[in-house]
Formats: sequence, C-alpha cells, structure tokens
Amino acid sequence: MRVLIPLAALALSACAAPACPPGLARGSALDLYFGRGIDGARAVSDAQWRGFVEEVLIREFPDGSTGVDAEGTWFSRRQGRTIVERSKVVTVIVPDARAADERVARLIAEYKRRFDQDSVLRVERSVCFAF
Repeated sequence: MRVLIPLAALALSACAAPACPPGLARGSALDLYFGRGIDGARAVSDAQWRGFVEEVLIREFPDGSTGVDAEGTWFSRRQGRTIVERSKVVTVIVPDARAADERVARLIAEYKRRFDQDSVLRVERSVCFAF
C-alpha cells in the first residue's frame, strides 16, 4: 500500500515545535563556530578574540552570549587535507532567529574580514528558555 502525504503537511509537521513548559518561552539557540587558524601558520590570538568579542559580538548581541573553547576539523579543498584548529563556539539565545539574521550576518562578515576566514558555521535550533 502506498500512502501519499502532501509536502505542505510534511513541512508543517516537521516544523511544529512542542509547547514550552510554563515559565519558559520559545526561541532559538544560534551556535556560531569560529575557526581560529589563519593561513595554516598563524592563529587568532586570545587578545584578538577578546577584541572581537568586545568590539563586535557585544555590540550585536548586548543581551549576552556564551563562548567556549573547542577544537574543530574541516577538509581544505585548497590544501587537499583535513585541518585541525582551535575554535570558539558562541551560543546566542534569541526569541526570533529571523529577526537576528542581519546581526548574525554582520558578526560573521566582520570575523571573516578581520581574520581572513572562508566561513563561520551557523547552527540553529529551537529551544525553550527563560532569563
């Protein structure tokens, strides 16, 4: 037996998030992965990272964020090998991810410009939160 489900119904069911418990609001967690390697030989220093946080991240997200140290791997097509580098993962909680798109885009563009990066990974997930 073959069952056909309209695509619109699948999209709605896949996007529908369960209600949040009392006292918590629905929102999004934006995880941004910032590689700290530059040209395979240099790295974004701790002082440079702090400057970026103070001058850019806090300006774009003054309500707060959380950053953690990480080690990331990615495949460089240019070098033909897997790169391992120190990274920072920054999480920002926002009520509406679409409303934060321009701020995230400015943040990413400035990081790429300052530190000669090809990309910054953005992961978005639905969350329940309260401050």
